[in-house]
Amino acid sequence: MNPKPQTRYPGPSSKTPNQLRAIWAASKSAGMSEESLRDLVEAETGSRSISGLSKDGAGRVLNRLFSGPQKQKPKRYSDCDRRPGMATGAQLRKIEVMWKGRARSDDKAASLRTFLHNKFGASDLRFLKRSVASDVIVALEKMEVFT
Repeated sequence: MNPKPQTRYPGPSSKTPNQLRAIWAASKSAGMSEESLRDLVEAETGSRSISGLSKDGAGRVLNRLFSGPQKQKPKRYSDCDRRPGMATGAQLRKIEVMWKGRARSDDKAASLRTFLHNKFGASDLRFLKRSVASDVIVALEKMEVFT
């Protein structure tokens, strides 16, 4: 006679079958790949194994899945990146940072606009063409830095 297979019940520290199902369902509804899910599990628990999660670890993973994606604040001037012929967001950020180290004025934004208008004919940072932005960066590199 074959003995009946024993049904395994989760112990106090092991995840419940419902938690495991919820993890897979939430990751699928979020459009995550298995690799992304394992990365999240590793970030939360230190192990990539989903089946080896403890009850607490599974709870942390579920909380992270249900809290939604962590929204990152978009970089300043990131909306300027796809303008043909115009300065990129990275160029504009670099100009702004370089100017802050070189301007003596308390109103750094106004003094930057004045500098751009007087030297390059642009009324605002966002209106710089890509080649002019490169010239502005070169000019700022030649200016003395104030501390």
